Amino acid sequence: MNTPSETDEMPKSFTGCPEERLHPLGVSGAASVGGATPVALVVTNLSFSWPHGPAWQNWGARIDAGLTVVVGGDGAGKTTLLRLFAAELQPTQGQLTLAGLAAWPQPAAYRRQVFWCDPASDALDALSGHAYLQHHRQQHPLWRDEVCSDLLDHLDLTEHLAKPLLGLSAGMRRKLRLAAAFASGAPLTLLDDPFAALDKRSSQQVAALLDDCTEARQRVFVATLYERPAELPGVPVVMLP
Repeated sequence: MNTPSETDEMPKSFTGCPEERLHPLGVSGAASVGGATPVALVVTNLSFSWPHGPAWQNWGARIDAGLTVVVGGDGAGKTTLLRLFAAELQPTQGQLTLAGLAAWPQPAAYRRQVFWCDPASDALDALSGHAYLQHHRQQHPLWRDEVCSDLLDHLDLTEHLAKPLLGLSAGMRRKLRLAAAFASGAPLTLLDDPFAALDKRSSQQVAALLDDCTEARQRVFVATLYERPAELPGVPVVMLP
């Protein structure tokens, strides 16, 4: 992650009030999925093993609304943890609960509350930027068109939407995925290494967006990073060995 110097001008906060811009349920009342249960991701006795050995054993946590950062080096299990949170991987034991909604043994309803896009996947890279956003718009009932439009302008993406993702730089693809993530309105939004492949200006833009996420009360954001974020002091951090 790039750390701005004292002479660098940080971009202004994008969202102003994160609840108004990043989530369609408004600013008043308790954060909720379905209007009743406060939003939090609760992990209970989570265990998961790859063929070469266990990645997680009896791990538990409560991740409340706002931004939480998972920090670890290569091979520490950051992406594996996000895939578990997304119910893309099934744990060998344990449970994930999002605002009272359990992921297992029937994960379909839980997955509808989650935004997760593996940046290593090229499954949608043949789509144009417009089609890519439309794909996610159809997947997420809480999608905010106005948030998406503002983000596309903020991240300098609007003029590139007719191009296929294959024709965009790695940084442009990363920013397009981030725009979809923030616009999705998903109660649980998972961001894998959001600063990867970004130039200094784009990194500062994304840092400002993540700073707004720290104040969210109706969404849980989890981002993975290689090191503790200097730009986001006070953010809850999960350190992986």
